[in-house]
Amino acid sequence: MNRTVTSNISSFLLGFFLSMFLFYEASAQKNIASATLDSVKLKIGDQTNLVLSIETPVQSKVEFPSINDTINAHIEVVAQSKIDTSLSSDKQRVRYTKKLVITSFDSGYFAIAPFIFTVDSDATNPVYTEALLIQIQTVAVDTTKAIRDIKGPKEVPWNYRELIPYLIGGAVAILILLLLFYFLKKRKVKPQVVVEQKVLIPPHVIALEQLEQLKNEKLWQEGKYKIYQIRLSDIVRSYIENRFQIAAMEQTTDETMRSMRRIHIEDGLRFKLRQLLSLSDMVKFAKEQPLPSENEQSMEDAILFVKTTASTFTEIEGKEDKQ
Repeated sequence: MNRTVTSNISSFLLGFFLSMFLFYEASAQKNIASATLDSVKLKIGDQTNLVLSIETPVQSKVEFPSINDTINAHIEVVAQSKIDTSLSSDKQRVRYTKKLVITSFDSGYFAIAPFIFTVDSDATNPVYTEALLIQIQTVAVDTTKAIRDIKGPKEVPWNYRELIPYLIGGAVAILILLLLFYFLKKRKVKPQVVVEQKVLIPPHVIALEQLEQLKNEKLWQEGKYKIYQIRLSDIVRSYIENRFQIAAMEQTTDETMRSMRRIHIEDGLRFKLRQLLSLSDMVKFAKEQPLPSENEQSMEDAILFVKTTASTFTEIEGKEDKQ
């Protein structure tokens, strides 16, 4: 047995006898502390439980020893539990228990010194646990066998589940490219649509075509003189509205003639216009039946009015703009 082991055993025996003495003294005081190991032999790096407990009267207050990350230079504390409390059957005494998970990375025999408890803040009469001895063993090595090279990493066969992240990533990338292509295509400059401007037909051309069509229908010759006079009046009124910006379609004959006062036309032509519109009103509202000559005269006066005012319209508008 080497000197280190002999020293550790001597320390343990000294601590043991000291703890036994303190134990009996504590028993006399009715405060009993203990420390136990689940295993006293461990391999390097293995873990075991070190259980600390103290039993006192119910009314006593106990202070556990302060324990850090190490117990001594050779033993480390991996974890600590909370303090557990249990009552005796007669409910006169209480036991406090705390569990420590310890380990060591040094081989040999190591002594664990007694743990000190303080009861009712009486530091002059502390309560001690017994000392403990733990053996940490090294891993046995078979020196008769030859030393082998370190094995390289093994190749693990492909699993279809490992492909799922790559498949999802590829699908997302394709979707992003498709969306990008769609938006870029949508943002392309669209060719401008050339809208052909409609050729505006002068009002007098429209009116003369409508009058010619009405004339060819021979309505009054078939006894449809009322329809004939109404349509004739509407053609003339529509022409006045489009040519002179007078709301002739919504006005009475008197209102239309008053609006026509600003238009520079001959009095004779103005008279023919009034006569034409008045005859239409008589047929429409008074159910008067015009003579054939009156129907023909109304058509002639309408054509004359349109043709005459068509040539003077530009001059009239020019004069109004200057004013």
